[in-house]
Amino acid sequence: MVMYSRTRGCAGPARKLNGLQNDRSGQVSFSVIAVVLLVSSAIAGTYLAKNEMEEHKQERRQELLKSMEGEIANIINELSLCAASRAQSTMSSWKDFPVNETRISDAFHKEMDSYIHASFPRTRDGIITEICNWTGGLYFAEQNTLDLIPSDSTSADRLALDDQEMEYDRLPQASAEAVGVKTTNPYYVAVGNFSVAVSDKDVSLTRGCSFQRPIISALPFLESKLRAFESATSGGFSDLG
Repeated sequence: MVMYSRTRGCAGPARKLNGLQNDRSGQVSFSVIAVVLLVSSAIAGTYLAKNEMEEHKQERRQELLKSMEGEIANIINELSLCAASRAQSTMSSWKDFPVNETRISDAFHKEMDSYIHASFPRTRDGIITEICNWTGGLYFAEQNTLDLIPSDSTSADRLALDDQEMEYDRLPQASAEAVGVKTTNPYYVAVGNFSVAVSDKDVSLTRGCSFQRPIISALPFLESKLRAFESATSGGFSDLG
């Protein structure tokens, strides 16, 4: 007798169908998605933090540069005032006449050089300030300029009075002006040229600077009169009369 097993004949397809229904290899688990989101958030946070740090660094740099510019302006003013004081002291104690311009300029230069070496470099609030390439001197200035001045030209004229005539020089009208030479008061000028270097651990700034400071003193007037006297004694033109 031949027997057929229906159970065995139907088991194969049923098992294959169950395998297709239980295949989950194409699905992504929630833990993987969470890890990806966490990593993305960390990268984005790092990027934003880096940009914020760069902005903060740029702001600090701009503040430092502004502070350094102010420091350079203060140094220029300081050296200008010091030059006026040292020039005044040099001229008031000068006893060598007629004045040798090279010697008095060198004396002023040495005074300023001594001050700079004693005062710089200096450190304040973490900022280092240095002075380099200093050159300076004291120079005599006397200028003649062309300007409109009251005219002093006269014209011959006659005056008749009681049957008598006399000649005289008629002065010009008060409003008459002519182009003439006008001499400015002589003076000394303190001149300085130098470089200022300001730096901290992150930023440095260097500027080339200079100043010109007129000096009020009796010495240039005395020097001018001595020069006029020398010119007169040698037969040259002089305004001494």
